[in-house]
Amino acid sequence: MRSAFLRNLTTVVHCVEQPREARWAVLRLESPKPKALQCGRRDVPIWPIDPVFGGLRMKAIRGCAGVACLVAAVVAFGADESATVTIRNAHLCCGGCVDGAKSALDGLEGISEVKADVNSKSIVFAAKSEQAAMKGIESLADHGFFGKAAFGKKDLNFPEVGAKKGEKRDSLTFTGVHLCCGACRKAVHEAFTKLDGMTSMEIDAAAQTVKLNGAGLVVADAVALLQKAGFYGKLAKAEKK
Repeated sequence: MRSAFLRNLTTVVHCVEQPREARWAVLRLESPKPKALQCGRRDVPIWPIDPVFGGLRMKAIRGCAGVACLVAAVVAFGADESATVTIRNAHLCCGGCVDGAKSALDGLEGISEVKADVNSKSIVFAAKSEQAAMKGIESLADHGFFGKAAFGKKDLNFPEVGAKKGEKRDSLTFTGVHLCCGACRKAVHEAFTKLDGMTSMEIDAAAQTVKLNGAGLVVADAVALLQKAGFYGKLAKAEKK
């Protein structure tokens, strides 16, 4: 896609360097069909570009300032946004965890080259865009994984769990937690033993839920402990008294 845009850029520059009758140009991107550059009173064919950019229309641009804008637009839309997504400190203790992480990303559009490593506790994949990267992260969260994520050099956040600031409960439940083996359950148990006020814990691997009981449990603290251990879980609604 980038090479096509560079060819288009060459066409634009060539057009605006034509005699006086061709002082303006319009880059037409109105449909996914073959495009053309209107140069003066004639259309100059340009290389096909990805249909995702269909629907964008640029009005007539005059003078040197207009040329600069047009060039900038072509370069911006032609830029390759792909980058490597790295998620560190995810809980990966066995082959089941690795398979679970890969399964979460399998078949997602714009994502490829998925790797998960038990030793480094990291999940790495290639994403064609930041939007594709976020879809991958959201899917990993849905499968119970959490970690520090970055798209190239840009940090990305996992979805919010839903904890309210200062919220306290006597009982709270996390759902969708990745619990594929005994080591996963042990890691979750050890993480929550640090939660102030907790008196009991119920871990259901089959249902992928973790229920905490106690007095005045700080919800945000519970979320932080779970995520620090490399797990993601959605917070169930508070039980009615």
